[in-house]
Amino acid sequence: MFDFLKPDLQIASYQQLDVGMLQRAGIELLICDIDNTLAVHDEKLPGANVSEFVRKVQAANLKFCLISNNREERVRQYGEALGVRAYAFALKPMKHTYRKILNDFQVDAHQCACLGDQLLTDGLGAKRMKMLMILSQPLSEKDIIYTRINRHAERWILKQFEKR
Repeated sequence: MFDFLKPDLQIASYQQLDVGMLQRAGIELLICDIDNTLAVHDEKLPGANVSEFVRKVQAANLKFCLISNNREERVRQYGEALGVRAYAFALKPMKHTYRKILNDFQVDAHQCACLGDQLLTDGLGAKRMKMLMILSQPLSEKDIIYTRINRHAERWILKQFEKR
């Protein structure tokens, strides 16, 4: 019933991502969510682990950018600290920002992987664009109100996948 939402890969954390697997799959660009994927909501700047992760992705000759539904200032500041492009107020799962990213990086959707912690925003956005979707566990259980509502639906949907 919800097969269109099924993640291509599920991992516990961004630190578990096998960049070699992305290369072998023909991925050229990793699009990564910030909040609760790379950082908890109140973490203004990336920690050493995140910086190392981005270096590892780039060392594998993969392009990297950030995408977030959060406000411009927070997303820009986080991206600048990592030296990567960052797309704020993305309105995920809408397609507009994903299309802008494809244009900016001159890649096709099938050459992109999206890493995020929310099935109904990150996951649905990636799936609508026909990108590889990697679902990570959220870093924190602390969420803003509408995300908490989504999480209930997401847990139910993921359980349906497990039953098969």
